[in-house]
Amino acid sequence: MKIGIITQPLASNYGGILQNWALQQVLKQMGHDPITLRYRVIPLYRYYIAFIKALVLYCLGRIIALPPFPWRYFRQNRGIRHFVNKHINCITHFGNYDSVVLKRQKIDFLIVGSDQVWRPSYNIPIENMFFDWVKDKTIPRIAYAASFGVSEWEFSAEQETNCCALLQNFKAVSVREKSGVELCMTHLDCCDAQWVLDPTLLVEKEVYADLCKHIPAKKNVFVYMLDYNSKILEFACKVAERYDCELLVKQAHDNLTSSDTPEVWLASFRDAQFVITDSFHGTVFSIVFQKEFVTFRNEGRGNARMDSLMQVVGLHDRLVTSNTVSLPASSIDWKTLQQRLSVKQRESMDFLAKNCASDSA
Repeated sequence: MKIGIITQPLASNYGGILQNWALQQVLKQMGHDPITLRYRVIPLYRYYIAFIKALVLYCLGRIIALPPFPWRYFRQNRGIRHFVNKHINCITHFGNYDSVVLKRQKIDFLIVGSDQVWRPSYNIPIENMFFDWVKDKTIPRIAYAASFGVSEWEFSAEQETNCCALLQNFKAVSVREKSGVELCMTHLDCCDAQWVLDPTLLVEKEVYADLCKHIPAKKNVFVYMLDYNSKILEFACKVAERYDCELLVKQAHDNLTSSDTPEVWLASFRDAQFVITDSFHGTVFSIVFQKEFVTFRNEGRGNARMDSLMQVVGLHDRLVTSNTVSLPASSIDWKTLQQRLSVKQRESMDFLAKNCASDSA
């Protein structure tokens, strides 16, 4: 089947890009033809609107940062853009989602997932991620590992009503966080949502290693933080001294350069002696490459996804705060972890195999 996938923009988010790549890999293994339906990340008119809003607020006495220039964004994301063009089958659809694309691409089936696709503040309008733009109601659709990002309900009353109605058109629903099952039941009248793994955890370590095999190995203590403070950096320096290797610090989004690529990012985990992160996918790839790690709780970005992942693998002691940071007392039992993870991997693959079967469409 030709399967159309919608997700958050494939922009400056390593995890967001790799989860989409991973889902395509799994669907290809199942014999499908996946394609990601993209829309332009920063159309020029949106930049001008954001610039005018910032200017008006400045005149009213509110000092806010101006939006980054589009050409700067284009330049710093060159490496990521190259990965997407080379490894992910996708189209660029300028503007908003439109049913015309489905006819043009001859889409048989639709999937929404995964990386916080159901978080209203990250997806405007949120109804897009529930396929409000699909005119043909006969096209089957599912949610795979759709994430709310947090355990609290963030939808407005109107959004809740709209999305609840749209969800009735779904063949099946799965969510990435255990708390998402309860949110679906309580707010979206969906009582059979299934808890599954992020797509990145369905692909073997060797496949990721092959992606970055051309990157020279360099031993490091890897710090991948979305938001870090001086305490975390001080702790990281001590860890690097203990392991007697270079401290490698990376961030994402506005801190990217044209040489930053998903392959280089993956190689950083591959070569790490220890990983320090506050990122969900930073935690995922520490597990994939079987690296000792600690993950800092990030209240501002939400911890529901971290809590769910730690419940699956049984590593709650690796989830810390900047006030209680210290090296773990014992090493990770990777054999036991893999046994726990394998159970959830089978459940997740079964969900996709069952609900993406051609006879179910």
